[in-house]
Amino acid sequence: MKQLFKKSLENIEWIITGLFLIVLPAVYFKRVLDPVLHPRYLALSIWFLIITIVLGIKTWKGKFSFALDKSHKIIFGAAALFLLLNAVSAFRAINASEAIFKTLKEFTFMLTFFYFFIMMKNNEKGRDYLIKSVIVMTLGYLAIGVYQLMDADFTQVKAATSDYGYWFRQAIVHVKSTLASINPFASFLFLSLAFSVYGTICYKKVWRILSIISVISALGFIIILTSKASWGALGVAALIVFVLGVVYLFYVEPNKQGKKASFWAKYAIMLFPFAAFLTGFYLVEKTEIGIVKMVVDKVNQVLDPEESLSAMYNSDTPSSAQTRTLVWANTIQMARDNPFLGVGPGQWRIVYAKYGIDAFAWDIRNGKKYFQRTHNDFLWILGELGYAGLILFLTIFIGVLVIAFKNFSRNDNLKSSILNGLAFAVLIGFVVNLFVSFPRERITHNVVYLMLFALVMSLTQISKKKVAFKKPLVLGLFIIFTIVAVFNIRIAVDMVKGDNGAAYIRAGRVNNNIPIIARGIRKIGSNSYYTLDAFGNPIPFYKAEVLHRNKNVEGAKKEFLKAHKLHPYNIQTLCDLGTAYNMTGDSQNAVKYYEKALAISPRFEEALMDMAIVKYNLNETGEALKYIMQVPISSKNPPKFKTTYITICRKRGIELVDQVNVTKLNEWLKDENKVEATFVRFQREKGSFDKILLKEIGK
Repeated sequence: MKQLFKKSLENIEWIITGLFLIVLPAVYFKRVLDPVLHPRYLALSIWFLIITIVLGIKTWKGKFSFALDKSHKIIFGAAALFLLLNAVSAFRAINASEAIFKTLKEFTFMLTFFYFFIMMKNNEKGRDYLIKSVIVMTLGYLAIGVYQLMDADFTQVKAATSDYGYWFRQAIVHVKSTLASINPFASFLFLSLAFSVYGTICYKKVWRILSIISVISALGFIIILTSKASWGALGVAALIVFVLGVVYLFYVEPNKQGKKASFWAKYAIMLFPFAAFLTGFYLVEKTEIGIVKMVVDKVNQVLDPEESLSAMYNSDTPSSAQTRTLVWANTIQMARDNPFLGVGPGQWRIVYAKYGIDAFAWDIRNGKKYFQRTHNDFLWILGELGYAGLILFLTIFIGVLVIAFKNFSRNDNLKSSILNGLAFAVLIGFVVNLFVSFPRERITHNVVYLMLFALVMSLTQISKKKVAFKKPLVLGLFIIFTIVAVFNIRIAVDMVKGDNGAAYIRAGRVNNNIPIIARGIRKIGSNSYYTLDAFGNPIPFYKAEVLHRNKNVEGAKKEFLKAHKLHPYNIQTLCDLGTAYNMTGDSQNAVKYYEKALAISPRFEEALMDMAIVKYNLNETGEALKYIMQVPISSKNPPKFKTTYITICRKRGIELVDQVNVTKLNEWLKDENKVEATFVRFQREKGSFDKILLKEIGK
């Protein structure tokens, strides 16, 4: 028993890390807006603090040492500079709380990468321990996914005669395990293949069986989840594996063993892609199985998404692909304006709207929905940290790929070559996910791909002797990292509590329940680092709403100003702040904030109507008509829209009393339908309201 306890203490960092990975799928809080994002960051922060203490003590006692070769120094040097750039860029941030949180998050990720590396470098057996832990973690996610799949309703798929891909996707929309949505689930399963395929090839008995189950299940889910990014990533990785297989059989193995690959091995690997292609083509052409039709539909959507979606929905709103292009365009302009340091960590979701949202769908340009992510992690880094940040991140990523390929081609150990080859293929495939999605936001994805980084680097053969840390340096770093880790937990707790409060706020707004909204605000607290909710709205905005409904307009105005300071490009905040100024008799400032909102979103209907009201109150009826006519008559109009345009039109008619037939004017004023018809004609013709009205009732 004593020996077991002693051995456990010697490997405590591996036990803690293994438990962290295995438990991660179960870290899921229902009473928050995003049930996994902040709760899992809190779990990572706790693990980070514990491991910092464990590694600090072991290093102090001389049980941990390290050595870095030139490539390691370049990569970790780039990581250190990346963190420094985050810290420097944070001083330029609009929202300091968001900048601090994002900077600490990047710090935690980079130190996690370094911790994995030194743990594996000091104990080679730990590599298998981590790989097996990831396999178990993956099986946990898969088990939850299988349960969700069994609970899915495929009634509409069975009844469909076309659009199988669409109806199948609708049926499995809730099959996302505990990874927030389908796409993150699929991209995680893709990353996990590096570990489970390695286990299938290199492990024996139980672990080989578990690895095979993981590989088959992961591939099955990636196919049926129909995530375009993961399909692309899988295709790229498969191609890379094929190329590496050719390289190994024809070049690496002959150079190592002094003998050539067998005749059958050569031709089998050369014929494999052709056989796979022909088999797939035959199935697509001949098979009548519904799942194949579904796959064909999804492939057509990948190849021609605009035509496919347009045919399916017959809608003139921007498609998902078009919307992402608009977001990317704003981000590129952001980088051009801030090339050296970017806009600051955590600031992208604040600043992107500055570059205009008029071309987006109705709900975005009217402040009902906000983008939180670029759907391209490379551009996300570029926008927030400038070109230097992107170059440093690419230095780390490409550096690891270079090491992986060198290890694959030069390492005498077959298992090491396999692991490096798989890591190389999966990381290149992962670039597809990074380019069209946001896996770097997700904790599970970060842990797994940083573990791949560390695995590759730990497999580099270093000829130098290991160098022990100097104790003063150990003490200094230990104190700094521990303080950061503790502060990190404090912020992570704030984020979880804040998301919990935001869930109450959302429920209160949906049900128009002011006490519930107020309860959510109290849960967040006044000194929280949680300043923006998952929808990009500042928390003081909700405080202002409560005060406004309680007739405390001055108090509401103060809170709207706080919200504006935290997010100056939130159009709903700008509009409501303008209204608060208008209600307190300050028309000049009201117009100022309405103009700011309309500069960002010229078709923002609420701001157009509110601006028309201000102009009406200032007796600028012509200007009021100019704004109100831009609000289309539809089912989504702002409240009291009809009353507003009827009132403005009537006032303009009275102002033209000298030029009209008074009898006809009175009839027109009394008949709301006639007033509405004139306004509709004015909107349609986009001419002069006066000319249209005089043509109807003029002298």
